[in-house]
Amino acid sequence: MKKRKYYFWTGVIVSAVFLYISFSNFDFKTIVEVLRRVKSFPLISGILIFVVSYLLRAPRWQMMFRGRNSLSFKTAMAGVFIGQFGNNVLPWRLGDLWRAVIAKKMDGVSVIAAGTSLLMEKIYDGLSVFLLSIAALLSFSLKKDVRNSIITFGMGVVGVLALLWIFYFFVEAKTRGSEGDSVVKKVVEGLSSFKRPG
Repeated sequence: MKKRKYYFWTGVIVSAVFLYISFSNFDFKTIVEVLRRVKSFPLISGILIFVVSYLLRAPRWQMMFRGRNSLSFKTAMAGVFIGQFGNNVLPWRLGDLWRAVIAKKMDGVSVIAAGTSLLMEKIYDGLSVFLLSIAALLSFSLKKDVRNSIITFGMGVVGVLALLWIFYFFVEAKTRGSEGDSVVKKVVEGLSSFKRPG
């Protein structure tokens, strides 16, 4: 109990110090003036779209992860929002690793398995971007170097996805029914979005 209080008050003090440093040179009068000029409809619409997009990311991660310890919606939601907070304050998108740690703490999911499922999430995001880029490629006249970049990016995403798919089905068959919790088994568990439902 004392340890929790210590962590809590340490967090409060550290947050207060960094908030002071962050806002010490802010011109609040200018900020208030800008906010008064902002049109409420686009602002509220943007906030709603942002919130809804994250509400959809949680069940998507939940559905993608079909490991032995499934993710609860509560854990997936907490992971998405806290992970995004971490991405805003930590370098190299380390908030995504935070999501894996949250999955471990709340649902007992392996950090390696959760992290691998997040890697798959990023690859699927890349595939979505590629498909949207193909639509733009077919709809608009783009420069040759832009077209080449889109094609190269798409080939890379599809290639990585294909390699992971081959790895999953080859290794999953080899490790099925085996005892123990090796790193390979945890990685395979994280790639379970390849698994057929049912």
